[in-house]
Amino acid sequence: MDLKRLRSTFRLSQVELAQESGVSLPTIQKIESGQGNPTLEVLEKIFSALGLRVHLNSEEFNVSRAISLGVPLTGKKDPKVTPSKETLRIESRKWVHQVLGRQLSERDEAAIWAVLLALKTHFPKVHSEFITSREIEEGLKEKSGEGKIIKLYRMALSEVSQYL
Repeated sequence: MDLKRLRSTFRLSQVELAQESGVSLPTIQKIESGQGNPTLEVLEKIFSALGLRVHLNSEEFNVSRAISLGVPLTGKKDPKVTPSKETLRIESRKWVHQVLGRQLSERDEAAIWAVLLALKTHFPKVHSEFITSREIEEGLKEKSGEGKIIKLYRMALSEVSQYL
């Protein structure tokens, strides 16, 4: 988002945008200079003052990225990627959103359930940090006995354990 360009389109000064949005002038200046890290609430205030709405979309499921993080889709891992625990946390939250939204193929969904099951079973502390959805917990109870999930789970566990 280029706030400076957007603000200029509406012919507002930084001071005017601050007054209209209720967001402080220093916050607007930091956002425009690329030094700010605004919350969703701040963005909504700014966009509302401009007569716009904030719309969030989840990212598309990135098969290569998932494989590199240990999701057992092909059995191959991208050797160029060495994810951290933080990367796995971020990606796992995206996967939860996609699984709950039914945005995946049957194979991709099974692979992600396998990773979530591996996290819950062998890394319960990490699982509780990453996953806070009651629907996922219920889904894990339901899916944990499925043969396909168990097979993929073993592969997922060996991959995920390298990063935690």
